[in-house]
Amino acid sequence: MIVVVSVKVMESLTRTVTPTRAVAPTESVTVTVS
Repeated sequence: MIVVVSVKVMESLTRTVTPTRAVAPTESVTVTVS
């Protein structure tokens, strides 16, 4: 639960900084955690 929430937070932060480049890596991390 906590890990998933952390990943979601990271997604928001990463997408805010680099929306395009952050999509691919973030998606992979989310899938792995799930």
